[in-house]
Amino acid sequence: MDPNKLPEYQFWATVILGGLTIYTYFRISGLSQKGNSFNRLDDELNNIVNTWVKYPYLEDEDFIIKYHKKEADRMEGLRYDAYCTLVFNFVESLHKHFKGNKTRMGKYNEYPEMILVHKSWWAANQLDPLTAYTGKFKEFVQTVINDYGKSK
Repeated sequence: MDPNKLPEYQFWATVILGGLTIYTYFRISGLSQKGNSFNRLDDELNNIVNTWVKYPYLEDEDFIIKYHKKEADRMEGLRYDAYCTLVFNFVESLHKHFKGNKTRMGKYNEYPEMILVHKSWWAANQLDPLTAYTGKFKEFVQTVINDYGKSK
């Protein structure tokens, strides 16, 4: 027997164990990334909630009307723009994470309400290159507005 050559059973055992190690690595890595994706969603949502708690007028219907009539204070208006960007970026992340599955998205968050409250901002700003969203996401938001927004 050649001392530099593994016996056949050891060779195949090494190949199988190496394959299992690689599979396990990618499996754990994939699960970790999925968990990180949920963590990012949670972080984005927490940022929105914290901003809303600090500046409750951002969800107030009277303020939103005032904003669209250009009667809001400049700083409040800038804050509202930033807040709406946070909201729609979160909904976009949610859409990507759940691959557009509305049922699964709805189990995580009441996203239609988030969209409907700020649909006027969306309509006025969706063409802004600084808040550029993909065509697929724009279609999704418009569908939500059409499907749920009839009563709002």
